[in-house]
Amino acid sequence: MNVVLSKKFRKSWNKFISYALDNYGETIAKKKRDRLSEIVMRLSSFPEIGFIDPYLENEKIVYRVIMFEKKYKLVYNIENDTIILVNLLDTYKNPKTLKKYL
Repeated sequence: MNVVLSKKFRKSWNKFISYALDNYGETIAKKKRDRLSEIVMRLSSFPEIGFIDPYLENEKIVYRVIMFEKKYKLVYNIENDTIILVNLLDTYKNPKTLKKYL
């Protein structure tokens, strides 16, 4: 399956990596990029490995979530033969407000 990054995902990912570079250095930022690459590879083979977030289960689109780096949710959906990475969300946000970040 193809994997596509939405604009929101790219923006939040760039912020995440910039923060990692500024606070932890290039080595850690590279490990985080590599970890995302692993997740994308796994997703392309097993697109339904993420769980359906209970706060998003009543939406028209089925959003799935994979936990990333313990405190982030990688939100994605599947359309035909394409996996769309929708956003990377900090889990410290109120889960009831997830919809506004999609």
